Amino acid sequence: MGRSVEQELATVVLGDRRLEARARRVVTQLSRHPGAAFAVAGEDGAGAEALYRFFQNEAVRPEAVLEAHAAATWERVRGLGRVLVVQDTTGLDYTRHRGAEGLGVTHERGGRGIFVHTGLALTEAGEPLGVVHQERWVRPAEEAGKRDSRRERAWEEKESYRWQRTVAAVSSDRPPQQPVLIIGDRESDVYGLLVSPRPAGVELLVRSAQNRKLSEEAGYLHAALRQGPAAGKLVVEVGRAQERPARSACCEVRFREVTLAVPRHADGGVPKLPVRVWAVLLEEPHPPQGEQALHWVLLATWPLTSLEEAVQAAGYYSRRWLVERFHYVLKSGCKLEAAQLRTCARLERLAAVYTIVAWRLLALTYAARLHPERACTLVLSELEWQVLYAHQHHRLPDTEETVTPLGEAFVWVAKLGGYWGRKHDAPPGVKVLWQGLMRLQEMVRGFQLAASLLSPGARCD
Repeated sequence: MGRSVEQELATVVLGDRRLEARARRVVTQLSRHPGAAFAVAGEDGAGAEALYRFFQNEAVRPEAVLEAHAAATWERVRGLGRVLVVQDTTGLDYTRHRGAEGLGVTHERGGRGIFVHTGLALTEAGEPLGVVHQERWVRPAEEAGKRDSRRERAWEEKESYRWQRTVAAVSSDRPPQQPVLIIGDRESDVYGLLVSPRPAGVELLVRSAQNRKLSEEAGYLHAALRQGPAAGKLVVEVGRAQERPARSACCEVRFREVTLAVPRHADGGVPKLPVRVWAVLLEEPHPPQGEQALHWVLLATWPLTSLEEAVQAAGYYSRRWLVERFHYVLKSGCKLEAAQLRTCARLERLAAVYTIVAWRLLALTYAARLHPERACTLVLSELEWQVLYAHQHHRLPDTEETVTPLGEAFVWVAKLGGYWGRKHDAPPGVKVLWQGLMRLQEMVRGFQLAASLLSPGARCD
C-alpha cells in the first residue's frame, strides 16, 4: 500500500508515452475526487476538457489499463503465500442514460447497461491486493430470455464461461509457483469449471447451487453430507444486507470426500469425467426468529482431511463478499452508473480507470482494520497526515511528533465523513471513509491555497 495510485499504471502500454503519462495523471485525479463530475475532478475548465478527451481517445484500451494494474497486483502478491481470488459479476445500469450508444440489455424488462466480471486478489486475512482479472460485455437484445436454448450451445459460447476465463488468466499471469485459491458463489457451480484441468497450485472453492448426483454411490450430495453426526461447530459472521442486520450464526460443520457424477446434460466441449472434490456443509440448526438459517455447501478441489481444514475452507469462503463490496464501491463510491459519457466504449474506459480507484478505496479501509498499528504515512501523504492532525488537534504536529497510527488516523478520516466514533459504534465502513477522504482532499487543497496566498511573494491588492 506504500505505492501511489499512479504507480498502478507504471507499466501501461498505450502506444504513446504522453498518453501513458496522461493515464497516470487521470487515475490520480479521479482517486482524489471519486464520483465527482469532471468539472470538479479536472479542477478547472481545461482539466475537465482534458478528462473528456482522454476517455474519448480510442487508443485508451481498457484492457491495457487493467493489465498494468494486474501486473502491479501480482508484484504485491510475491512472498505472501496462498492468495485468494474472489470473483463475481455485477451489472452497470445505464437505463436512464438514454443518449448512450452501444449498450446491451441487463434484464428482460428492458434495462440497458454493461456487465462486469471481476477477480479480486486478497491476502488470506482478507486485505484487498488488487484486481487480477476483469472483463466487460454487453448482452445483445436478441439474447434476452434465451435460457431455453442454453443446452444447445457449447460452454465456451455461454456467459458462464467467464468463470473459467478468470481461472485461465490467473493461471497464466501469477508468479511462478504462486499458490492461488479462486472462490466463487452459487452461480459459479458449473460442471465445466469443476472438471476443466488447472495447473498445480491453482485450486477452486465453489458454493454448491445444485444437489449433484454422486458417482461412487446411489445418492446425492446433500444427503451424503448429512450422514452421521456433525464434526464440530463454527460461528460464522453473517454480513449486513439491505434489510438484514449483521449477526453471528452458530453452525454445525460436516465434511467428506465425494465424487460428482457426469451431469446428464453436460455442456458441449468439456471433459465428460467424474469430479473428485471435498464437500463442506455448514448449517445453522437454530436461527433467530424471523431469520433465514445459514446454509452453505462448499466444494473444494484440494484435500480437507480434518475439521480444522474444513473450517479454514469456510473461512476462505467468508471472504468472497469482499468482491461484492468492491462492486459497491465502484458503483456507489465512484458513482460509475451516474457517468454521462455518450458511448459504451467510453464508459468501459472509465470503468477500467475507476476499477483502480475503487480497489484503492477498499484497500485503505481494510489496511486500517488489519494493520492499525502501522504508520498512517504508509497510505497517506505527509501533507495529508499533517492537515488531518491539525484538524483533530487544532495545531500542526511538532517536528518530533510521532506519526499517528493508521487505525487512529482512519477514525479521524471517518469522522470527516460523518462517523460518530462512539464506544459502542461498529468500526467505520467504506462509505464514511471515502466521504472522509474526499473531504480531506478538499482540506489539503485549501491548506495549499492558503499557504500560497500567505507566502512572501503573494500579491495582495
